[in-house]
Amino acid sequence: MKKQKRSMRTGTKKEINQKGLSLLEVLIATSLFFIFFTVFLSSQSDNILDSQKMDEELILHNLAENTINDILFSPPPLKESLLSKLEFKKFEQEAYKDYRFALEFLPLEIPESLMNSFTGGGEEDEGEEGQNKQTQAMKLLLKEFQKNIKKALWQVRVTVRNEQTGQEYFLSSFLRNSQYKIQFNLPSVPSAPSQGGP
Repeated sequence: MKKQKRSMRTGTKKEINQKGLSLLEVLIATSLFFIFFTVFLSSQSDNILDSQKMDEELILHNLAENTINDILFSPPPLKESLLSKLEFKKFEQEAYKDYRFALEFLPLEIPESLMNSFTGGGEEDEGEEGQNKQTQAMKLLLKEFQKNIKKALWQVRVTVRNEQTGQEYFLSSFLRNSQYKIQFNLPSVPSAPSQGGP
């Protein structure tokens, strides 16, 4: 709505232009700007935090990978004395003084449930006489396999931890025990009785 004002000098009426912004419109525009600015700043800070976390994860991954590669390149003698509590040690490099690593060696064990799945359940309801010869032979073979695998393959797990943040990263791999020779000592399975023939 246009208002008119009478000029004092000439006595004529002039129209007043009220196309400017009211205080309410300025407040709305300012609040929209601050909302956009707040969202933008929070997304930028999230990006910076994510970048710092990724940088930390990359350092942990590289340290774990270098440590496990050293172990794979020159493995220690794999024996029962390696089965001890997890103990964190310092890295030799001064740049990684806030980081610790731990090595864990375990012989590879195949779960009984997996072994039983190969022989058809593994529950011995029928006893030795009720099982067929093939199942008996398979069980004997799998027991020998399990015994050899436990001594021939070991799992090594490297855990790297940042002492300041508490963030951890781990890698694992398998080592072959070069000192152990695989042996299969299979007892003979009795053959099925022959049925009458010519």
